Order: sequence, then structure tokens, then C-alpha cells
Amino acid sequence: MKGNIFKGKGSSKLLTALAVSLFILASIIVAAALTGYRYNILSHQIDRPGDSYIKDIGSVSLTESGNYIASYVVKATFYPDLSIPLIYNPKKTVSKVNDFETLKNDIIISVDNPSRKDFQRAIISSNGVLKNEGHISEKVDIETLMQSIADNSYNGNFDLTDYYLESDTEQLQLMRDFSDKIQNWSVSYTNGKTISFNDVDFIVSAKANSAESEDELMKALDVNEELKASAKKKINSYDTSGSLSFNFVNHKGEEITVQGGTWGDVVNSEEERNAIKNLARNLTSEESRKPIMKVEMDNHNLPDTYIEVDKSEQRVYYYVSGNCTVSSDCVTGKSGKRETPSGTFYVTEKKKEKDLKGADYVSHVHRWLRLTWAGVGLHDATWRSRFGGNIWRTSGSHGCINLPKSFAYELYDMVEDGTCVVVY
Repeated sequence: MKGNIFKGKGSSKLLTALAVSLFILASIIVAAALTGYRYNILSHQIDRPGDSYIKDIGSVSLTESGNYIASYVVKATFYPDLSIPLIYNPKKTVSKVNDFETLKNDIIISVDNPSRKDFQRAIISSNGVLKNEGHISEKVDIETLMQSIADNSYNGNFDLTDYYLESDTEQLQLMRDFSDKIQNWSVSYTNGKTISFNDVDFIVSAKANSAESEDELMKALDVNEELKASAKKKINSYDTSGSLSFNFVNHKGEEITVQGGTWGDVVNSEEERNAIKNLARNLTSEESRKPIMKVEMDNHNLPDTYIEVDKSEQRVYYYVSGNCTVSSDCVTGKSGKRETPSGTFYVTEKKKEKDLKGADYVSHVHRWLRLTWAGVGLHDATWRSRFGGNIWRTSGSHGCINLPKSFAYELYDMVEDGTCVVVY
């Protein structure tokens, strides 16, 4: 009888090895089938699955100043990762955005409008305000926009105004700084009033728009010779003349209230306006400025050297350091429209030999002390033989305070410009 070829220890080992090999091969095939990978039985290699998959990963919309322009669904292709053999690991899936260049081209088509403004120089208007403020081109910086879309994982709304190109930035910044300097110019006074850009007519010539430096821009700047009414009002806010009232103790020891007159501070309006215009022309701002004054008085207390005119008694008194030095009868303005005004005044002009002119008269006086620029003052009246009493009621002056010649000379020599005069 023939022997069995499978009999013996060698044969048993061969069968065992073959069984193990078949088991391993079957396991690989089954595993590949379950995971979706392909097993190449000839090369014994595991390939990527034949079918990758595509899904939406984002949505991009474009607007411009809040207005809708276009929107796009962004897709990506996903591939399984084989870093761990035979095991599909979705957490390590790799992907790529489909047709990035196509998305970019679609966006270019949406925003490439021929009517968009191209680069242009900034323009300063004639009053110093910058035109085309901010971005001076409506062209879109596509590369920056696409990078922003990618950085935001291809999701979100993107406003094109955030991606406008800028041109000639040095010139734009020069113009912007100059315009800001004009509009921020101001002069603040110690009384809280402020003259600013809106109170002055700034004038910028057309040559400013070709300037390449601040020096050239400054040469194109000027201001209107006539300040606006609002600036004048703020300058004149320091004038207190005619608005004050004082408690005054007269020659009889009576305390009375005297209102009106010319006593108070007076701004030198012309010089102060010129100073403000020069500050504006040089764009020099100033804080805590005190205006150029013509007259400055104590707005709360009267001096103890003064002239007192009592219209009821028709008498004039001159006090020096609180003591009455000289006094005299007088004649004040005729009752009615020519009556001498009451108030607190000061001597604004001393003059010898002056002609006083009215609509129907010319009177020559030898000594003149002016109280108002309307023509009221103290002076000698050589045409009168009597003073005091009730003469003023029927034969009074045209408003001045008439004095005997000798007293007028004496008083003239004693008083100075600016001497306080109280009339009541």
C-alpha cells in the first residue's frame, strides 16, 4: 500500500502555515471591504478608496456700504487619511477648496465695475474742508479680500469698502492733516468764549491741491478780512461799558444806585480782530487769551478820585482820595430830549480850544472834558452869566455840563484822562 503524502511532521507544518496564510488573506480582504479601502491582491497594497466626497464648507457674501453684491457657496473635496493602516480616521481627513481660482475669478467679475472711481488726488475745498475724505479709490484689493475670506474659513459677509485700494497716501495724509489743522484751529478766551473754525472765513486757493508740503499749503491759506459776526460778538463779550451799576455814596452821604454810562472795560476791537486774523492765517491756536484792551476798569468798585455831578442840585464836585477838593454850580442839559444822561462815565478826551458843533450851532469852548463819543462833556460856557438853580429846565445845554470859566480851567488842570465821572 502506498504511503500518504500528508503524513508526517513536515506535512503537518505545511498545512498549518497554509491555513494561517489563508486566514490572514481573508481577514485583510474582509477588513478592506468593511472600511471601504481597496486591496490589490497582486501587489498586496491598500489604495485610497476610489470615491472621495464633496461637501459645502462655507458661504461667502459680498456687500458694499450695506448693499448686496453677490454670494457664493464654497465647496471642498475630502479624502480619507491612511496614516493608520486599515482604519478610517475621519478626524484626520484632509481636504482642499474646489477651484479656488474659479472663486477668485467669480468675485473679480462681481466687483470689477468700470464705473468705479479709480485713484484720484485728495482735494481741499475753498473753505479748508477735505473732499474725498477717507479712501480715494473704489477699486477693490482682490488679494487682500481673498486672504480675508480664507482666514475666516470661507464664511461670512465681507463689505467691499473695507478693501478699497488707497492711492498716493502721502499726499492724502498731507491734505488730511492740513484740513484737520484748519478745522481744529481755535482761540479760547479767559472768559470761556472760543473763536473756532466756524467763526472765521478760511480761504484756501486752488494751488493748494498741487502742493507737496505743508509750507506750500500754508502759502495757499488766507482768511477773509471781515470776521464773522459770531467772532466779533465773542471778542466784544469783554466789553462791560454801559452795562454796569454801582452803589454810590454821594456828597450828602446818601447811598444811591447809578446805572449805565461808559464806565467799564472796552476791547480794542480793531487790533484784536487783526490779531485773531493773523492767528488764523498762521493756524496758531491759543488758550486762555485775553483780548487787546482799550480801556480796563474796576468792574466792581469805583475809585476814590472822581467827579460827581448832581443834576437835581445843579452842582459839580471833585473828590481826590475821597476828599472834596473843589465844587461849583453848573447847568446841565435842557429838560426833555436834551437832558444830560445819568450813569458812571470817565474822561475820554481832554482838549483846549475846541469847537462844539450841532445841527444849528457852533460853540467855542476853552476847556473840554469829553464823557461820551455822542458829544456830552464838561466845559466852560462863557456865554452864560449864571449857573445853578433851575436854569436847566428852560435854558439848559444841549446835553453837556456847562461850567463857569474859572472853575472849568481849574478842574481841567486837576483831572486826568480816565477820571471817573458819576452823573445822577
